[in-house]
Amino acid sequence: MIEMALRKGVAPRVECPNFERRNRYRYGVKHFCIGWDVGIIYAWCNQNSEGMGKLLPGLARQKAARK
Repeated sequence: MIEMALRKGVAPRVECPNFERRNRYRYGVKHFCIGWDVGIIYAWCNQNSEGMGKLLPGLARQKAARK
């Protein structure tokens, strides 16, 4: 896919989940996504932690104990 996109003049954007897979992207790719999933999960937890704490009271107590 990367090679086809480059042949057609389209700048591919690839996800690089870890350092070991870096060699796959030595085709002239300039647009990378690193940690996309982590960012989504972090945002979801921040937005929903209070509601989940009410739903699962045991977890809310653990969170309060950490503070």
